[in-house]
Amino acid sequence: MRKLLLIIVLFIVYSFSLCAQGNYDKCYFGTAGIDFGGVFPSVLINSQMIAVESAVSMCSENGDLLFYSNGGNSPTVPTSFGAVWNANHEVMENGVLGDSSGCISSFQGAVAFPEMGGSSKSIGTSTYYIFMRDCVESSASSPYFNSGLTYCEIDMDANNGLGKVVSKNNTVVAFNPGYGLSTSLEPVVAILNGTDDGWYVFSYNLDSLYSVEFDNNGIGAIKTYMAGERKIIFSPSREHVVVGKKLYNFDVINNELSFNMSLSESNFAFSPNGKLIYGLGSSKLVQYDLTTSDISASKITISTSVLAGSLNLAPDARIYFFNNDSESLPGYINCPNTVGLACDVTMNSIYLGGRHTGSTFTNIPANFLYYDGSDCNLSVSSQRKEKTAFEVYPNPTNGLLTISVKNVTKPLPFQILSIEGKVVYSGMIKKPQEQINISSIQAGTYFVDVVGERKRVVVR
Repeated sequence: MRKLLLIIVLFIVYSFSLCAQGNYDKCYFGTAGIDFGGVFPSVLINSQMIAVESAVSMCSENGDLLFYSNGGNSPTVPTSFGAVWNANHEVMENGVLGDSSGCISSFQGAVAFPEMGGSSKSIGTSTYYIFMRDCVESSASSPYFNSGLTYCEIDMDANNGLGKVVSKNNTVVAFNPGYGLSTSLEPVVAILNGTDDGWYVFSYNLDSLYSVEFDNNGIGAIKTYMAGERKIIFSPSREHVVVGKKLYNFDVINNELSFNMSLSESNFAFSPNGKLIYGLGSSKLVQYDLTTSDISASKITISTSVLAGSLNLAPDARIYFFNNDSESLPGYINCPNTVGLACDVTMNSIYLGGRHTGSTFTNIPANFLYYDGSDCNLSVSSQRKEKTAFEVYPNPTNGLLTISVKNVTKPLPFQILSIEGKVVYSGMIKKPQEQINISSIQAGTYFVDVVGERKRVVVR
């Protein structure tokens, strides 16, 4: 029986595939919160946590709050404690994380995501995870309790939808206590894998960057890369990553990094479509065009008077400026997908209602922040509602293949290509479910290309 394993790369003009609706609309960080679900952000003053350097939060697809967390305890912040809070702003059942989980003073030290999430499908799960990296000061505490990289599992079906931490202190990568404070890199990030059925979780050990594969089967392969440089920032398109001050190309299929160039700024944020990157240093904001052959030469100065410490791409497709321990966000980039000064830097501060930022913004997997509009994010909410679903099935197939595209308003050309890029079949999609007979194609791995604006989804 012959089967064709199809890696599907779909390019649909009107699909908004990489955005995951409202799952991160409400962001909690420091003692503050912001709801990014509207046309303009609204401040939330109901947070019960004190987040110092580690902050995560999760919502439903409709933007309803599920939980937020600041990681585990810190030996240097005895006045606060690490926990998971539910939608009622109460500590979730079994939600006190203690000394053996993450750390509230671990910089960018936690990230939360659903068990099944993706760019082209609804999440449809009640299981969520928080991956946490302990802080380096835990290695110098007495007694020593640095737990390395751990995770907890949350079941949102429990307690009538308020959730329960069903397991915690699950060790992924243990910290080597022999290195003590020489290991000073704490960030943890997650990015959807190339087949949209699991995650790559990136962190550091002994100052080397590594990734862990994680899916419904649990912890998978661990891969070590190079020496690290603090903060890790992925592009929403999953094509690039900044590690410290170095830009790398990211092969999401094979989970590989290749060096691109060094950057001179100290803080960075990608545009929502992943085509631009902004750098900030000494009040100077610059922009690089990642679509050009010479990225370094594309650098232009956007502003020389941005009084902020860092940049953060938010769920409303704006990039917000951020200062540590501040009562406001000092401004934002209103149209970050736009090349040049038209990106619209706006230094109007957003007062946080007497709350404080802490030292880091909410950590969100970058694939959930993808947006390819050019209308200064005004249609983000509407595009979420009109998100186009598409499928290719069965996969693997014995010969009959169905390409299913929602809301087909005109014929769409498609091609099937070999992994070498040779076109082996072509045709037109004329209705929502187009069935084609490809039994004449030799067994192997292929690409299905539906021509239009690039909206990449990979399905195995």
